Amino acid sequence: MKKPEDFLYDLFDKFAGFILCVLVKPDMEIEKITDLSEDEIDELVKNDIKGLIVDVDETLRFNGEDISSENEDWINMARTKLKILILSNGMDIKLVDKFSEMGIDYIEFALKPFKHNFKKALNILNLKPEEVAVIGDDLFDDVHGGNRNNMFTIKVSGAKKLVKSNKSLR
Repeated sequence: MKKPEDFLYDLFDKFAGFILCVLVKPDMEIEKITDLSEDEIDELVKNDIKGLIVDVDETLRFNGEDISSENEDWINMARTKLKILILSNGMDIKLVDKFSEMGIDYIEFALKPFKHNFKKALNILNLKPEEVAVIGDDLFDDVHGGNRNNMFTIKVSGAKKLVKSNKSLR
């Protein structure tokens, strides 16, 4: 049997999750990052998106494992069209080195959704907020963080198919 404080914590957690789902909406939702096809990236470019801020854990890699070759191929394709920066709340020196070798900036321990490192990312990319899309799996850290910085947001969700919101690209 649950203790009263555990019951209250679970209730609060479910309520907070519900409120986030109601209030925080991504501009686009995809199952996995590779579902953002080259044609869709071209569409982002046509709509003045010039850079991507990409999350790592549960977006590019799963359960702390190495980034799959499929996701590496996607990164290499996307970087031919857009500037890319990795923004992660995690810390992994192996990933810092890997992205450094690829010529991709990496900000670790980002404390998303706070604005500071989103702004730092914009400075590194030398782009305005409306020229950047944020891609990540977390509704609070990635989507809310991108939304509060006036960026286009793409949630990697595990949904069955690509779903676009009724919000148009900027």
